[in-house]
Amino acid sequence: MKSLSNNVKIDSLVLRMDEDLRKLEKELEKIIKQYPRYMDASVEKLSSALDRYYQAH
Repeated sequence: MKSLSNNVKIDSLVLRMDEDLRKLEKELEKIIKQYPRYMDASVEKLSSALDRYYQAH
């Protein structure tokens, strides 16, 4: 019986995490829409940093 109650706790935790992730996704979408040039520059920086990393390793 105890494992069943643990499963229910885990399920409710996962559901809450899913909700939180959806909220975060919506917030990120708003931010990205507000700052498209900033995001493009950040993506370029990240991309070139990854290129340098992979060339070095």
